Amino acid sequence: TERLPHASHRYFNASHHSEFRPWNNQILSFSVWARDQSREIPPTLTEARSEASQSDRFIRSMLQYQNLQSRHKLHLKAYYGYQRQIYKNPLINLHATHIFENAQFRMDNQWQPSPEWYVKYGLKNNFFTSRSANYQDVKRQNRIAVYAQLEYDLNRWPLELTLLVQPEMVTEVETG
Repeated sequence: TERLPHASHRYFNASHHSEFRPWNNQILSFSVWARDQSREIPPTLTEARSEASQSDRFIRSMLQYQNLQSRHKLHLKAYYGYQRQIYKNPLINLHATHIFENAQFRMDNQWQPSPEWYVKYGLKNNFFTSRSANYQDVKRQNRIAVYAQLEYDLNRWPLELTLLVQPEMVTEVETG
């Protein structure tokens, strides 16, 4: 907690990371981070005093699996985050809450069939929801993308050729 000349600020952080190596060349890890934070909003130049405050709480977690071989690398990652923000100002009768949730999954696979060639492909999925006192409905979006990448390393010159294809589908959004 910190007391400033016109306001105070308080926060609490907690985090954890665990890593397991159950088999050769394989890593399983878990991370979590949480924060609870609040602050008083200082008065504006036209206010004699301020009773406005803002609080922000979130928790974020990630689970990862990696299989690392000399010519093959597989990486799986799952993420989930939850965040809640509250803004209060009793002088103007304002109490706004905003909640945001985000879930992600990613798979990346990479092979090196020869010293010059790399083949990479994967999948990305990002889903979020948002609810707020500022609008009536729940906002949602789901982004799904697959990609394939082919790289050729020209050892004779400092040059690398890359071909990448990544189509993406996005829901709940008007496309232009």
